[in-house]
Amino acid sequence: MSMGDYARHAAVWDWSGHDRLAEIGCWLILARRYGIKVLSAMCATGTVADALARQGLVVTAVDITKEMVAEGKRRYGSNANLTFIEGDICDLSLCAVDYDFAFISTTDLHHLHTSEAREDALASLAAHTRQGGGLGLELWYPPEQSFASPWREFGPVTPPAPGEPKVWKKGKTEYDAASRLVNITQEVFVERDGAIEQFPHQFSMKLFSREELYVMLTKAGYNVVAEYGSYDFEPWEAKSGKWIVEASKSAK
Repeated sequence: MSMGDYARHAAVWDWSGHDRLAEIGCWLILARRYGIKVLSAMCATGTVADALARQGLVVTAVDITKEMVAEGKRRYGSNANLTFIEGDICDLSLCAVDYDFAFISTTDLHHLHTSEAREDALASLAAHTRQGGGLGLELWYPPEQSFASPWREFGPVTPPAPGEPKVWKKGKTEYDAASRLVNITQEVFVERDGAIEQFPHQFSMKLFSREELYVMLTKAGYNVVAEYGSYDFEPWEAKSGKWIVEASKSAK
């Protein structure tokens, strides 16, 4: 797994101020198709999990990084419908094995670089989901051509709230089509009380083909229900801006 320095990011996670209403709405609609008991895997600080729980779903949010879990509890711990658990998606051992819907948002499955790790993750989610339950995955469809973006600066879309730090990043992205490996290099800047903290953040993501995905899902006991090209559920095609997969757990 390649995740970079996510522990150091926890206190300033979701710094950008981007509007996530469309993303949250997508997961809310998908989850409600199957029930109210939801497993949010690789959840970071649980921003989406909290939003779903505030809409009446009962959500368990799991992340491997203890600092992310601690920050999620600090931000959203008052939400009675939300529970945070520290755990490895490849080897989950939760008390509940009857979740109606499990999902991984923001392309996080690509942090798992080997097919074995991805298969373990999907099998782990299936083991905690009821028969006929749902699975949602937001993925990055692999481009056919390699590319490299130059260094750019990314600032917050909206000013930070009073008392909150200002955060911005500089970064570049490189993609090798032959290996399907995305390498992201960043410098993170955090300004508090006039003092600026800076730290590097590097990580990589392994993309995989649609055919590989179908094989992994089948091995885990899932059937693909649909593929969407946007948070508005437009039909997916290779040139779509998003790749969102809905699957259901097969009956034995």
